[in-house]
Amino acid sequence: NAFTHAVLYYGGTDIAADQGYLAAAPSTVDIEQTIASSLWPSSLALTATVSAIESWAGQVIVASSYESLDSSAVRAGNVIRWDGDSASPLANGLDGPVTTLADYQGMLVVGGMFTAAHQQRGRGSLRSGGMVGWDGERWSLVGDAWLQGSLSATLVSGSDLYVAGAFQRIGGVACEGLAR
Repeated sequence: NAFTHAVLYYGGTDIAADQGYLAAAPSTVDIEQTIASSLWPSSLALTATVSAIESWAGQVIVASSYESLDSSAVRAGNVIRWDGDSASPLANGLDGPVTTLADYQGMLVVGGMFTAAHQQRGRGSLRSGGMVGWDGERWSLVGDAWLQGSLSATLVSGSDLYVAGAFQRIGGVACEGLAR
């Protein structure tokens, strides 16, 4: 009796995440009852519960609280991408668990309980609070604003990004737990 933590509809397929595994099935199949095929090779089984999945830039982004992929040398840094053939981290990842992902105006918004996003080797880290954006090459602050706290949820509605979590400020603006 596995508990499903995240579901994503991607290219005619439902992808469900539970207890560290991803499974894919046609959207007409009850994914709780049937695992039609495995997205993830067994050598890349995740070692922690998947907390969020998102379709972004033609890839499936998977978030959790894992530092590496089981039985591999791939450093995960709590968030990885799957391009259909292989898994790889986003730069050098984040220093804490990721709880939410959103595709916002072409940027992948990543939220969670972390304080820094690690750029590619030799490029340092970005002090970020619990929210950063990924443009496909590097991490940046979302809207040039540093979050003081952590995120637990994101929602994109039209041109607006809503964030929720345990935070007191975003940038220089005081806000308690919910912001647009």
